[in-house]
Amino acid sequence: MIAVLYIYLPFSDSIPAMIYFKHFLLIVALTIFLSLCAQININIYEIAITGQTFAVGLIATMFNKKISFGVVFFYIFLGAVGFSVFSNASGGYSVLFAKTGGYIFGFIFYVLFLHIIMNKNRLSYTYAFLGNFIGTIATLIFGCIWLMCYLDKSLFVILKIGLYPFIIPGFIKICLSTLFGIYLKKILIKIFDRKYFFV
Repeated sequence: MIAVLYIYLPFSDSIPAMIYFKHFLLIVALTIFLSLCAQININIYEIAITGQTFAVGLIATMFNKKISFGVVFFYIFLGAVGFSVFSNASGGYSVLFAKTGGYIFGFIFYVLFLHIIMNKNRLSYTYAFLGNFIGTIATLIFGCIWLMCYLDKSLFVILKIGLYPFIIPGFIKICLSTLFGIYLKKILIKIFDRKYFFV
């Protein structure tokens, strides 16, 4: 992953400004990765299945909560101010507060629950899977609630367009985020400072 290159920048970690700068560059690189994954989408009914959830799960599984939250908030901020980071190269408040906005804001809960569950079990496939599973459920629930308010349709219709189509793809992304996240982290902690992954 290109983001790890920024971790190895030849700056002294004894200088606080350099530490923050390296963290910022890492967050920027991971946000670019998240944005690229968002462009992978399959349109089903009114809501598209995208690679965003996989990217969020992978990042949150691999990196510490500060970096994970930093990426999600920076991603939302860039999209809100008009950068084309969301699905289909879209951006702006009109997209963020449209029918799919709940799923985007739901990423915050994804990261929150995943880090709560993994906490001191950062290298466990079991806890990573459970964290990604709960994170995905939280994202879908928040997205459906948002969708119900936005479309003003019955719960049955909302579940049909906002939940059921995502069950199988969601499970696949949970497995991929877990397997790749833990596998890559076990490799990277042998090369780079562990603070990026555990603190």
